[in-house]
Amino acid sequence: ELEGKQDELASEVERANIKMAAKAYKRMTALPKDLSQRIAELETEGYHSWVSARQASDYSKFKPSLQEWVDISKKKAALIDPTSAAYDVLVEDYEKGMTAARIDEIFAKVREGVVPLIKDIREKGTPPDADWLKGTYDTKKQAELCESI
Repeated sequence: ELEGKQDELASEVERANIKMAAKAYKRMTALPKDLSQRIAELETEGYHSWVSARQASDYSKFKPSLQEWVDISKKKAALIDPTSAAYDVLVEDYEKGMTAARIDEIFAKVREGVVPLIKDIREKGTPPDADWLKGTYDTKKQAELCESI
């Protein structure tokens, strides 16, 4: 219903807001109550099984929770948008507009720079100086740097 009203609105900002609201509404209402409840339960169960598995160094304690999480995430994605790849639907919760194809592009660029760098480090046998990682730095100056960037 919201999407049909977009054409009546003159403002590009209004149209964008309506589109975002419609998309958010669809995502929030696509899941049945029982699936939403199971997701909430699984978050807690999964965390506790992960902690237990980690303490015991035993992946098999976490594996069933992880498998259920993958399965339930696929169901969730299919309910939200059955026409898109599950990863593309799910990544939208964390990074608006991101897709697996775009992530592949980004990592391909990163790989272009990182692989030769690692090769160079291995061949020279001297790792880069990382002392700066252990220093104590003025928080205010860090904040100023972040603001300027």
